[in-house]
Amino acid sequence: MNLRKQSISFGFVVALLGPGCDSSVHWEGSIEYTNGYKVITNTGYGLFDELGTAESLRIVAVYDDSTLQQSIQFGLVSWLEFDDDNNLFILDRMSETVAKLSPNGILLRVFAGKGKGPGELLGCSYFVMVDDTLYFANSDNGRIEVFDGDGKLLRMIQLEDCARPFRIHYHSGYFYVGEHHLRSGIFTLYQYDRNWRLTAKLIPVQHLEHAYDALRLLARTRAANDGIWFVYMLDNKIRKFGWDGTLMFETSRLLDWSFQKDSDDRIVPEYPVHRACDVDPAGNLYVTYSTPGRWRTGNEVYKYAPDGRLYGRAFVLPIDRATLLRFDRDGLLYFSDGGSVYKAEIVTASRNSVGD
Repeated sequence: MNLRKQSISFGFVVALLGPGCDSSVHWEGSIEYTNGYKVITNTGYGLFDELGTAESLRIVAVYDDSTLQQSIQFGLVSWLEFDDDNNLFILDRMSETVAKLSPNGILLRVFAGKGKGPGELLGCSYFVMVDDTLYFANSDNGRIEVFDGDGKLLRMIQLEDCARPFRIHYHSGYFYVGEHHLRSGIFTLYQYDRNWRLTAKLIPVQHLEHAYDALRLLARTRAANDGIWFVYMLDNKIRKFGWDGTLMFETSRLLDWSFQKDSDDRIVPEYPVHRACDVDPAGNLYVTYSTPGRWRTGNEVYKYAPDGRLYGRAFVLPIDRATLLRFDRDGLLYFSDGGSVYKAEIVTASRNSVGD
């Protein structure tokens, strides 16, 4: 689907502009059922046009080496979490360190670090906070690293069956840990109870018909109240699974820019397509796609409803490449280009009030 071009203004307000609301315009995508789950094409204009709304960003804070008095310099921010006091924990994927900031942006401490020893991280991109305790998917060290809110190492957990924990989520008393086997392309989601006893293996194994499929199955996972989203990084597909591993739906949308294709007319996945994404408190998914014609960048953010229908392009980030999108419990959006972290408020208005 060729998504309609809209004007974007940058600065402290990044606004989505478009035509006025037309009562005859509505979402035109199709929903079909395949093997018991929904396939959503998301063609047509999208829900934004149906609702006559537009979204914009208002940046309220920036965290980088200048605002933090050069006491820390981020290399590649990949994830962040919040405690009950609204302190901010920022994971730097390059240095494998975690910076703890106060709600007003004061650096409180830095902990962890790259290595294989106790309290060190290697190949870690994700962590989750549960009851003011941090659990890191320490992939290349093959374990879960557990810290308290002050950065003190509490324990190291070797998981049953899961040798390389790569993703980690928590929902309703269970930890969900993802492992991606690069050679086979198989992704398994393991369910553990609070005592780290294995209770289930979720997500069915997918048969690989092509050598490229192993890479096409690489995905970012994001937790919502009703399930877990899979946003594929090298394939234009989004899936949502229930917490029991049942596939709820998948989306399908034609790319609106050209990539090299293989003999089967499928996109060759050597090209990085950015998929920084997160779910807001209402369950909507925001995904950062590469800019058409400039696939090395990624700052166009699209919004999907909890049922998988496309709202449309929400806004364009004022950075060239997004390494992170993250919502806090109040709906504020944090995003990063690797070296800086931005905090922003999403503002919704009618298209007529924004302008032509």
